[in-house]
Amino acid sequence: IKNMQELISLICRLKIPTLFIESSLPARSMQAIAQAVCAKGHSIRIADELYSDTLGDTTSNANTYVNMVMHNTD
Repeated sequence: IKNMQELISLICRLKIPTLFIESSLPARSMQAIAQAVCAKGHSIRIADELYSDTLGDTTSNANTYVNMVMHNTD
């Protein structure tokens, strides 16, 4: 919990505008951080997920390595 509080304070202090969710991790943690940041009066958005450890499924725009890199870059 202390690490989360420090992270939330850091996001607010540095005025970080965007959080990115990694596809292989639960989005719930980042959503909780975003809510806590907003509760402190700082506006933040959650961007589309990034792919790192896995490719997207066959219907995603990250279903090949090249597409995954292009998606993350966009």
